Amino acid sequence: MKHRSNTIIALALLLLGSGITIIKHSHAADRTITGVYTAGHGAPSTLEVRVEATHYVVLLSGGGSEAARAAPPADCYVRAKGTLHGRTLTVTFMPVETDTFIYSQAQAEKEKRTLKIVFGQNTADVIRADTFGYCGLGSSFVGHYRRKTAQK
Repeated sequence: MKHRSNTIIALALLLLGSGITIIKHSHAADRTITGVYTAGHGAPSTLEVRVEATHYVVLLSGGGSEAARAAPPADCYVRAKGTLHGRTLTVTFMPVETDTFIYSQAQAEKEKRTLKIVFGQNTADVIRADTFGYCGLGSSFVGHYRRKTAQK
């Protein structure tokens, strides 16, 4: 009987140890989405993804279309945070302040604007960006982004 209980305890420890390894590996794999991405077709934009504590923070800027030529919309700035589920990151807008733009905490809580980003290998596809009424008319962040490579 003593041998059986030792076997059960050993198996439980083995399974628990494997679970911890899987969690650590999964968390490390999630960090592979961090970095800077750019989109240059139609609306030149920059997307930065980083980890802060237990969530991801996204900084998104640009959004003005080159096609507008003499009358492009002003660049737009988004700061958002959220969580990754599989390869999809859903983030909620946070307050942001620049020299020309202020989005307050009260506005963020009231409007609950979101971004949805799907990641591939060295790519990010912004498939949803609640920027109507937030950015200037004609601004858009929706599209395909590629990770910037480090300059040597």
